[in-house]
Amino acid sequence: MQRLVLVGIGLGATLTAATAYLLVNARIQDAASAQVWLSGSLSARGWEHGRPVLITLAVLVPLSLLLIRSLNAMLLGDDAARGLGVRLQLTQLGVLIAAVGLTSVAVAAVGPLEFVALVVPQVALRLCGASRPPILASMVAGAVLVVGADVITRAVLPFALPAGIVTAAVGAPYLIWLLVRANRRRTA
Repeated sequence: MQRLVLVGIGLGATLTAATAYLLVNARIQDAASAQVWLSGSLSARGWEHGRPVLITLAVLVPLSLLLIRSLNAMLLGDDAARGLGVRLQLTQLGVLIAAVGLTSVAVAAVGPLEFVALVVPQVALRLCGASRPPILASMVAGAVLVVGADVITRAVLPFALPAGIVTAAVGAPYLIWLLVRANRRRTA
């Protein structure tokens, strides 16, 4: 697990350096547009940007909902899931396709929105009182968070700000609070 974390940190640093290099060598207008996109923004987005998202949602959300039963069975372990009739490799492939497809289209449309994927399932878990994060409630809560962040940046704040900054400002403290709370429970 530590090796995976270190590889992730190294890969993240490499890609951040590559992005910084591209921004430094780009034209100033392109660099400014890219910087807004890198912060995650819904500004200047129209239906032409929403159409690919809607098509992807129409295809991959039903697939995600069909996989819920198999995912719940896989929480019991591979042998138990096989005993319940789950085809592990097919389920894993379906989850990979759904997760990568939904994430890539969302990021391509608005940019990377910080902490949405980390915080929203935890919020949905607490709102629903479930034992594991509910997928449909997480989808709705994620949409509410992103649209709410955009509304805050447009209507509440006196200056323009990308929605990704608001999601990070809300998500980071919440995630830290969850980690501190979990640590206190372990030590108590």
